[in-house]
Amino acid sequence: MKRCNMFLPEDLIEKYRVMASEKGVSSAEMTRIAMEKYHLAYQKAKKHTSDMQQAEAQHGS
Repeated sequence: MKRCNMFLPEDLIEKYRVMASEKGVSSAEMTRIAMEKYHLAYQKAKKHTSDMQQAEAQHGS
């Protein structure tokens, strides 16, 4: 893994610390999990948009 510094609002950092403590993981682990989930959701939405555009192109011709 590679280290990455991020600038986040203090209230968000505190929320992360509380959640991480409740889950028994580090804030870094919470961030990694959140970024992985966001990336998967982004890829899914991107594919859905592409599929919809292809379907519209096929039905439009």
